[in-house]
Amino acid sequence: MECDMEKGAKILHFKKKFFLKTFVISFVLFLFSTAVLYFFHDGIAEMVKTIYRLDQHNYALALALLMGSWKILIIQFTLVPFLALSCMERCCKKKMEEE
Repeated sequence: MECDMEKGAKILHFKKKFFLKTFVISFVLFLFSTAVLYFFHDGIAEMVKTIYRLDQHNYALALALLMGSWKILIIQFTLVPFLALSCMERCCKKKMEEE
């Protein structure tokens, strides 16, 4: 029984590390794209106006919705599983110490 608990704790630890790494990578990419959009907003807005015929206001609205959705997805699919696995790992270690 104890061997299964140790194996489960190792699996939880590796999955937790995976989700932490994916969160960090996603967040860094999000910050990088935000910085690029901040510095080159006018040039990109002109390109979008030419290609998609969106005015500056609609482009800013679409961009805000896209960035907000991206942030929600990063939190939902990387940070929340990391926190859940952290809690599970803590409970698993506590059970192993009790036995």
